Amino acid sequence: MFQANFFGAAISKIYEPLLDGNGAKALDTLKKYFGKTNSAHQLRNHVAFHYSPKELDEALHEINEPLIAYLDNSSAPNNLFYYSEMLVTQSIVTLLKLDKTKSPLDPLIGELFGISACFVTAADGLMEAIIQKHGKELRSKEPELITIKDLPDFNSLAIPWFSDTSSLTEPK
Repeated sequence: MFQANFFGAAISKIYEPLLDGNGAKALDTLKKYFGKTNSAHQLRNHVAFHYSPKELDEALHEINEPLIAYLDNSSAPNNLFYYSEMLVTQSIVTLLKLDKTKSPLDPLIGELFGISACFVTAADGLMEAIIQKHGKELRSKEPELITIKDLPDFNSLAIPWFSDTSSLTEPK
């Protein structure tokens, strides 16, 4: 997206010099990250849109989970959701050569969250630069910094696999 629509269209020559410190730093991080082969690139090309039958076949031998089909009356009876998630997860672990002795996806999740934050920060900086270049202000006043105390650690949150949603569909 950035390559074709920002750098490729030469818009970057106009707006990149106008970025504030955070936006410029985030954009620089994105340039460095996407300037070489990275986890996001490998996931896009080998897992997210283009499954490799060979890689999935190799991952099958690594899965120690039972083959369980979850069945309900509102979905296809042969879904194998959990097993297919395990298969794709194992192929990611193998593809990226992640450490299987620990929580192998934690570093990947951290990497992708970090890059996602850079996209948001760069996009915010670009919006502000574009708006200011055209004589407007993005904010009517500086945002107020707030602190929220005693938040639980994100990794300690448990989300149940299945939830009863019948109250959402029942007539009131």
